[in-house]
Amino acid sequence: MKIKRIKENKKHNIASNTNNNLLTSSSSGSDSDHTDEDKLEEQDINSSSSSSSNKNNNDNNNNNTEEENKPPDINQSNNRDSNSEELEQTASPPRTPPPLYSEVVNNIEPPPLQISSSETESPTHSLNSSDNSNNSIVGSDINNKSDKENEKLPTVDNNQGSSNNINNNNNNNNNNNNNNKPLTEIEMSNFRSNQSVSLLHDRPSKTWFSTIKNQLIPTSGDVNAVFSVVLDNLANIASLVGILQGAYGMPIDLVTKYFIAGPALAVMIGSIALSCYAIYLDYHEKDPSVHYTAIPVGLDAPSTIGLPLLVIGPAYALAIKNGSSVQDATNSAWLVGCTTVFLIGAFKLLLTLMSFAQKQFHPVGKAGALAGIGLSLLGLNELLTIIEEPVVGWVSLWILLLILIHRQNKHGETVGISLPFNLSGVLLSALLGSAIYYLMAGVHISVNPMPTGVTDNYELTYPHPSNIFKAFADAIKQNISIAIPYAILVNIGSLTIADSANNVGNAYNTRWVLLIDSFSTIIGSFFGSTVQTTPYIGHTVFHTNFKARSGYSLISGLIIGLGGFFGYLGFLTKVLPKPAIIPIFIFIAFEICSETFHNTKGIKPHHCAAVVWSFFPSLFQFCNIYISQISPVLSNCITDPNSVATALGLQPSLIQSLGNIMIMAHGFICTSLFWGTSLAYILDNRLKKASIFLAITGVLTFFGVIHSVNPNGEVYVPWNSGSTIPYQWTAAYFLIAAITFAFSFIKAKPFHSTLTDEIGAIQANDNFYSKSF
Repeated sequence: MKIKRIKENKKHNIASNTNNNLLTSSSSGSDSDHTDEDKLEEQDINSSSSSSSNKNNNDNNNNNTEEENKPPDINQSNNRDSNSEELEQTASPPRTPPPLYSEVVNNIEPPPLQISSSETESPTHSLNSSDNSNNSIVGSDINNKSDKENEKLPTVDNNQGSSNNINNNNNNNNNNNNNNKPLTEIEMSNFRSNQSVSLLHDRPSKTWFSTIKNQLIPTSGDVNAVFSVVLDNLANIASLVGILQGAYGMPIDLVTKYFIAGPALAVMIGSIALSCYAIYLDYHEKDPSVHYTAIPVGLDAPSTIGLPLLVIGPAYALAIKNGSSVQDATNSAWLVGCTTVFLIGAFKLLLTLMSFAQKQFHPVGKAGALAGIGLSLLGLNELLTIIEEPVVGWVSLWILLLILIHRQNKHGETVGISLPFNLSGVLLSALLGSAIYYLMAGVHISVNPMPTGVTDNYELTYPHPSNIFKAFADAIKQNISIAIPYAILVNIGSLTIADSANNVGNAYNTRWVLLIDSFSTIIGSFFGSTVQTTPYIGHTVFHTNFKARSGYSLISGLIIGLGGFFGYLGFLTKVLPKPAIIPIFIFIAFEICSETFHNTKGIKPHHCAAVVWSFFPSLFQFCNIYISQISPVLSNCITDPNSVATALGLQPSLIQSLGNIMIMAHGFICTSLFWGTSLAYILDNRLKKASIFLAITGVLTFFGVIHSVNPNGEVYVPWNSGSTIPYQWTAAYFLIAAITFAFSFIKAKPFHSTLTDEIGAIQANDNFYSKSF
């Protein structure tokens, strides 16, 4: 009988080791396995041997606990006697890996996984005590076990049995301690790979037809996105028409004929191309939880306003001054605008293929130049249009800001307003503003009267092919300092938009996005576009909030493109009051400046001075826009101040100030780029690199790329400029470059500002605010 009992113990130990390897949380014996004879034999077991085994087991448990610096999940019963010992083992909770990235982004709860013991080493399980021969894994709660699961472990009076029990307990401790360890990177990667594969088992195979159908059938989010994109482009076209007609007196019929169809065609080409790219990526996407949203394409707001003010309008005014007819002057200005846009597209293409030179500029210079345009041309300039109708413009602007701008409550939480059915805030503000305007105009209390004859000049138009090479030489000579910075700024903005799309799970290739935008701009310039295209910043909103796909981009592109052919875009610019649709530019200006200060990679708090410094040239350009419209005589303030004094009777000091404003305005985007970069490198204590950029600025000044003394801002060789000012500006830049380079050899030491310390001491005083206020 004793030999029989030892054999049974060996069988039990083998079963226990097998169960421990499966991370079991209970022993393999049951009360039914013991006969009355076995129980009588257990009473003869030496109590000293049992005590010794218990002591060894406890020592091993303590050692394992100290090695792992955390208690194992094994609860050993304190109720022992000399005959038997009861142990309870509590299984530790499984290590649950975090969900996949796409599930976190899209707020999708991971599906329950059926993981077997062959797939992972740490399943949640307990051994079914009712059937020892069945090693199936079940997910029952270990805390709800019945009393039958608390089994008596057999012990023997020989050393082999005691050693087996000790080894079994050690295995239990080691397995439980290993189960408490965090997942390694390899385990995490394997889990995610297995999970992705398991999710794809039940996923229906994609076909091109199903992908195209899913992407192009519009949803409510697509409809709202269409309104946003169309109204934004319509606001750009309205600004273009308003500047050419209102500021420079270009006939509205010629503006409608030449300046609308070309940009509309470029937008349609870019929208269709990026929609097809989104469909292609969606078809090849393996994760079913990821949905693709097409990147929207539209007219670039800074160049839509900047090119009419800096290129097209001055070219028209110059042609009229030289005796050209209105028709010929319009055609000449249109060709110059198309050629400048071609140059912008060519430089964007070059920057896409060769990114080394662009990377040398500091982020402050690149973002600050764009923010300066946003502040001056999109902000101040368009604000003047909004307040032409104070009631209409102010109400439309404030409704837009209340809806689109996120606020922060007293708990520091970001809050905002969500309109019913994801209605576009741009659409709502435009409709309310237009309704207020026509109500006021109907009772004759508006500033501007009700528009009349809006259908008189309505005609079908088409994109006119442009012979850009006819004006190529003049465009390079006059506008190269404008084309290059605009190309750099749009290229940078496109990079940011592509990065934000990747952050929400849409794996757009940045270079392909830039190439599509570049070719859209170039093709548009051959068909009469005087404005460059750009990817819009609305992708993240359309993807996250609207759940839009590619249908909205395709539909909006067709609406805008066909509007250029059928003439309804020009009709809408006449019908919709500009103060009601222009406020979107104020919001864009806010977003650009806010991104520059807070969210641009590479810009830190100590760069704020350099960012503000890069704004100054844009503000000079804003002033120059209106100075040039006062009188053509003022263009001679730089080279012939005496003629200005004689013609207008102005003071010499005022004439000199006006001339300095013009000098600072010429090539202002390039100036902002180099000013911001130079000062930012100084703030980063990289004086040698700052001195290089200052010297390059001097070279650009020498040839009139920036700070041109020519009334039209043209480039030149300085000895033909008729002024000594180019030599003085160049000498100034070279001198400060040399000084900066010399300072780079003086070791800068850490110091604390006395003023900062005083302010900190004052604010640290608890009674400061109560005493002051």
